[in-house]
Amino acid sequence: VQMFTTGRLLLCCGLIGFSAFLTRAQQPLETETARPRQKGAFEVQTAFEYQTSKEGTERALPFAFEYVITDRLSIMAEPVFYTAIRPKTGTRATGIGDLEVTLSYLFAREKGSRPALAIAGEVKAPTARNILIGTREADFTTYLIASKRFGKFDAHANVGYTFVGKPAGAQLKNFFNFAVAGEYFVRPKFTLVAEVLSNTGSSPEAGTV
Repeated sequence: VQMFTTGRLLLCCGLIGFSAFLTRAQQPLETETARPRQKGAFEVQTAFEYQTSKEGTERALPFAFEYVITDRLSIMAEPVFYTAIRPKTGTRATGIGDLEVTLSYLFAREKGSRPALAIAGEVKAPTARNILIGTREADFTTYLIASKRFGKFDAHANVGYTFVGKPAGAQLKNFFNFAVAGEYFVRPKFTLVAEVLSNTGSSPEAGTV
């Protein structure tokens, strides 16, 4: 569902300081990072998302469960237990969202001027029961991820391509997505984060945000 992309851009830029108790920010960041934890680490994360655009608003409660298989390979499951879509006109929707599972592999560690580099594959399982929340079709996204540390500042960039599951009667197309994010480590348990997301849109008339 692409109707609230603009609102997500504005919100994520304004989420400074939301991850005050995270040692390495992921939530609320949607940007993937090339910073795997130690082998065997397990982490649970959550956030409350509020998105807005000229079409209406959307609220969601996503969770993330990450397990580090090796010092280079990790897997993350991201269920959305609550989604509420409130358009200014038309039908409203409330229910669970889709499940995303991401497998990430670090193939080059940060060295000198070279950033850490990773690749990832993400599968979206169509667990949403309401057609206004999900397409009821599986999607697959591939990512190239880069992370570079500058003192207390950690920068991340993603380029991805999504193969969209096309439900019957829908005019959807595959699309590119882009993300940049920054983390500023003020203290060991206090981090400021910000990000900007964009994509080329899955509907035929959509353009780059």
